[in-house]
Amino acid sequence: MGKNFIILIFVTFSIGIIFKYFFSFREFEDDAKKINIEFSLSEIDMILYNDPNLNFDKVLSNHLYELEQYFLNAKYDFSYSKDYALANVYFLRYKEYIAARNLLSEINHNLYFEPRSIKHGKKIPILSTGLEELALTNTNAIEYYRYQKEISNTYGEYKLVDSDFFNMNPSDLIVLNDFEQGDLTIYNPYFYNQKAKKYFKKSISCFNDFLANYKTQDEYYFKASIRQELLNMYNNHLVEIFFENESIYENILNLLNNDYINGFQPDLVDFLIYAEKNTYLDLDEAKKLYKKIDNKSIKVLYRMKREIFDLKKINKRKIRNIECENFEDNVLPVELYIAESELMFRKDKKNNDFDWIDMADSNINDFWTKCITVYHQIDMEEVCDGCLVYNNYDYTLLTSFRLGLWHGGQLPVWNGRFNRVYTKTFDADIVDPSFGRLRDQIDLWMGAIIK
Repeated sequence: MGKNFIILIFVTFSIGIIFKYFFSFREFEDDAKKINIEFSLSEIDMILYNDPNLNFDKVLSNHLYELEQYFLNAKYDFSYSKDYALANVYFLRYKEYIAARNLLSEINHNLYFEPRSIKHGKKIPILSTGLEELALTNTNAIEYYRYQKEISNTYGEYKLVDSDFFNMNPSDLIVLNDFEQGDLTIYNPYFYNQKAKKYFKKSISCFNDFLANYKTQDEYYFKASIRQELLNMYNNHLVEIFFENESIYENILNLLNNDYINGFQPDLVDFLIYAEKNTYLDLDEAKKLYKKIDNKSIKVLYRMKREIFDLKKINKRKIRNIECENFEDNVLPVELYIAESELMFRKDKKNNDFDWIDMADSNINDFWTKCITVYHQIDMEEVCDGCLVYNNYDYTLLTSFRLGLWHGGQLPVWNGRFNRVYTKTFDADIVDPSFGRLRDQIDLWMGAIIK
């Protein structure tokens, strides 16, 4: 009797789990059908750039994996509209995977090999074997270390980092037997690099299809061209013919000076940075463009990004510390705080007499604690409308997490933010399974720091 009862409980539980996943996906499909329209380019842009007047469920613009599934199954007025939707969401997912790679790499680097800050003393690294000994005994482990060092040189650049070693010796993870810790699993950031490469190719292909079939030289055509060229410039694949268009910078200024602040404007700033980095734009031309930008926040972001990429300064004025109460939109503040924190992070490599890593950590945590009002920070059950963009949207959350790893008191809050998007909750029932390994390394990091 007891044995049969246990079997009955197990079967009932298993069926419940199956039904939960089946019906959660069916609910997602049903929700998609409720929005019974054929998407046009303007409606796609409203979803992509978080138009405040849009009445679609927030989840469509706050979880990229779910948004991708939605765009794949939605109805469109023309085939080129679907190309436009998918090209853009693949572009965002590319940046999301780059940010995931960087976060995993940074956790691994500090947890196992070479902590950048002494803030947590002897808690890290958790490996009892030093780098020199590890180099002699475990080839794969030292290659992980070298690859992570290479990745760290590209933070803030959205660049793929290839590896001849891992191309020839595929390795998703290694298990190290540590005589103090036991078996330790280290996941390879190259996994996310290759995911990003897949989305790079898919985005480029969809942009190509859109630009080939959409014949109108309007704002949609221009946005698609900019993002396609950005993907190329991120990875040193230059298409010179694009810069022969004499109106390109005039169009950029018009969009930067748009009264409606939106998520495309930071891409335009990146475009100007990469155009100058690749000598399509000289310093004098950059200065002229800078003077014509109306929005002060965009001007500050442009100057910060120039410093990140070691471009010459526009002027000799010092960039003032940014304060969240000075901003009135929900796009630029987090971009500015990330850029400022990234600059602090980079200073650590040039100036070791100060803990710039801790400074960057404090700065980005200031944004997430002082600039966003939430009711329950740890589980993020109730969140203000505006901060949904910050919590969920593409690389923003993952990049902020990377820069804010060191604040032990805030780690449970970061954990809650991550789980809200990347694990199955009432907010994110359809999640990307690729983020499970990152979830595991975050748990290990928290276990090491919060003792």
